[in-house]
Amino acid sequence: MKKYCLLLCLYGLPFFEVAAHNYRIPFAPLGEGAYEIKGKVDMFNSSGSYDHSGLEQELNDGESFSIIDSKLTLTYGYGESLQFIGAIGFRSVSAEYTVNSDTVTTSNSGLESYTLGVRYSWQQSQKLYYSIELLASQTPYTNTDYANLNEVPEDEIILGDSGNSFEVGLGASYLLDKDWMLNLRGAYRMPGNNLSPELDFMAESAFTWTSMSAALAIDGVYAIGSDEYTDNTDSKPVQGRAPSFMYNSINRTIISPRVQVGWAIGSWRVDLYGSQVVAGKSTDKGTRLGIQLVKMSAPKKNPNSKTKESFKEYSIEATVLKVSPKGRFVQIDQGVSQDIEKGMRFDFYETDFFGGNELIATGIVYETSLNRSIVKIIKKYAKKTIHKGFTARAQHSQ
Repeated sequence: MKKYCLLLCLYGLPFFEVAAHNYRIPFAPLGEGAYEIKGKVDMFNSSGSYDHSGLEQELNDGESFSIIDSKLTLTYGYGESLQFIGAIGFRSVSAEYTVNSDTVTTSNSGLESYTLGVRYSWQQSQKLYYSIELLASQTPYTNTDYANLNEVPEDEIILGDSGNSFEVGLGASYLLDKDWMLNLRGAYRMPGNNLSPELDFMAESAFTWTSMSAALAIDGVYAIGSDEYTDNTDSKPVQGRAPSFMYNSINRTIISPRVQVGWAIGSWRVDLYGSQVVAGKSTDKGTRLGIQLVKMSAPKKNPNSKTKESFKEYSIEATVLKVSPKGRFVQIDQGVSQDIEKGMRFDFYETDFFGGNELIATGIVYETSLNRSIVKIIKKYAKKTIHKGFTARAQHSQ
């Protein structure tokens, strides 16, 4: 009787679209020997600025300011929790403005910065992950200070805030559901260019499906107000002529909502994102649009799991549709029509669209129908729970 109640429970529930954890948890450990390569390009178009008091200022007729940023980041997992980070950024800045009734169109481009960092991540519970990171950046250029705007060459604009910057950050990821997570990050940063220390923050709600992800977020910067020119803004040295408050600012504040969508293509992910500066001080308002390409490998080893060296030893791949309340039985989306037989052995993996692949458990086919099978779990290799969307692999008997 118990057997038939179980089968009725697993076969009789309504069928829902299979969803998987195809979006890597941002603040979870990367894993031993795993790497993530991230390349992105985005463009910011200024529509005006917020002055040192937060008052909006529109660009004058004939003025424009835009930035194209590109960045390549490599993160490598050393051990189960430690990651090393290296990044290099390039930037192109363009501006148009008027000097003595003459229109000046100018640009500046080149290597903007290089960054080294270290991150330590750990899993606090089944749903909660934490991460602490230290980052240090340096620019290969140095801005020139001028006493007033008249001393600045007519076509000179700066590439960014020059000098060294240091940052310590804390991140957390919380799994609200198998397809929904909340990511939070806060950081204390000491920027270059003699700017005030700042607090960076990010709050993101991410949703994941089989081959697609989406995120809604708020990104922000809040200066702690220790700029030496706080009470005498007119005395701050001038750097460049661009019609912008983006760089060489005074106690800047930035609030910028962001939306992002991503698609899985094998072990790659492509993201499109857009953000809008909606409030701030000593910064520019405007829109940023970008594209990001991510490649991630699986860990080389995991002491809590067993990983197959090659998928070639499997000839069957199925997807978990349902899991019994205690996790002892699971339903997969293949049955006798796919030559699934009672007693066949299945390995269950947690996979993602970056190529991540962790063996969670092994089971044997307990019952089968035309296009569905019930598998009884007989051994677990990790402390994780099997969820809908996990991958089940087996080999046809010879």
